[in-house]
Amino acid sequence: MPNNLALLKYGAPPPAQCWGATATIQEDAPLDEDASDDAPLNDDVLRGIAASGGARQPEADEASLASRATSAHTVIPTPHGRARMGERAVSVKELQTAKKYGTVTRARNGRDGAVRWKIEHNGIVYITDRTQKLVITTYHQSPEEPEAKDARVRELVRQVRELSAERREATNRLETAVAMLLIEHREEERRLEERLDALESELEDARGPRVQAAGPRDAEEKRDAAPPPAPPRTKKNSGSVAHVPSLADFPALNGAVWQGPAPSSEDFSANEARNTACEAAEPAPAAPEPPPPPPTVPHPWKAFWDAGSKRYYFGSPRTGKVQWDVPVAPPSPPRPAYTEASYERLVAELAEVRVRPSQHALDILRRQEVTVEDLCDLTHPMLVAAGIDQIDVYMIWNKIEVLRNRQIARRKSRGGC
Repeated sequence: MPNNLALLKYGAPPPAQCWGATATIQEDAPLDEDASDDAPLNDDVLRGIAASGGARQPEADEASLASRATSAHTVIPTPHGRARMGERAVSVKELQTAKKYGTVTRARNGRDGAVRWKIEHNGIVYITDRTQKLVITTYHQSPEEPEAKDARVRELVRQVRELSAERREATNRLETAVAMLLIEHREEERRLEERLDALESELEDARGPRVQAAGPRDAEEKRDAAPPPAPPRTKKNSGSVAHVPSLADFPALNGAVWQGPAPSSEDFSANEARNTACEAAEPAPAAPEPPPPPPTVPHPWKAFWDAGSKRYYFGSPRTGKVQWDVPVAPPSPPRPAYTEASYERLVAELAEVRVRPSQHALDILRRQEVTVEDLCDLTHPMLVAAGIDQIDVYMIWNKIEVLRNRQIARRKSRGGC
């Protein structure tokens, strides 16, 4: 005779051939929280309660549970749990096996937050209380298909990549904005320096040249800085030397004294004024007239000034031709029509220097009919005024020197200048 009082009161458990279903604890019907107190107890439970003085105790540790036979593990279904066992074809043997070998995790009721324990083993899940004996509900755990698992992994990988790309894009935009601010700051600083230099030049021109009177100290410095007098040169030949007359050759004048009146300071001032007036009356030499500005000549012609005829003559360093007439540039060939090939050459040239602007920037360049040759002549303000995004402007302007060098190399390969 079985010693389980629950079997005597409620009868044998339903057969395991019933149709199963899956559910969670949130999908079950409301449970009676006092069901664990009213549940029938078997002889082992009664003996444990009597030995503990009337308090229900949890089972022994895992070592003792694993050493016990599977049939020795107590499983007490509640009326709700028994109904779920019948609906989902879960036998008592499966619950005992899950209790012995399964994984126990802490859980909570989704309705009232009551503490529950979930035991999982071999696809069987049953919810119990702290004693791990009461079967509140049970169900089959649907195994996850490998394809569904792979799809979920791929979705997670895709989300991670998208978030990483968004973060990189935000970082690139921030770096580009900082670089653009730095470029604008440098341009503004350069303009201010040029303006400051121009103002300083205007100020120096307005003041005129400074002439300072030489004081006694300046005279002493100039005297100290002057080189010492050279020694008199002596002739090495023994020929006759020209006689230099001296005061000894005129004995009548030796010791003579000036008999006239001594010059006064007024006479000296009058002589100085007379000399200054004579110097002012003399016409100053006329400065040479500067040549007029040369006319504009086409490349590679150059203009040269002839002082004799006071005319410009022109020469070409490439051909060596010299002429008086102003050279005229040959008419430029008509601009070729902008085609799809021109646009593809532009995109390919940008890709060669690793510049990949957005489609919006490419559409703007296409509407403006910008070719590879025109792109090298663009300036930073022109790119900004065209309505191109700052990131695209930064990428193009960062490689503008590389594009120009490539254009020069192409011209040299074709034999141009």
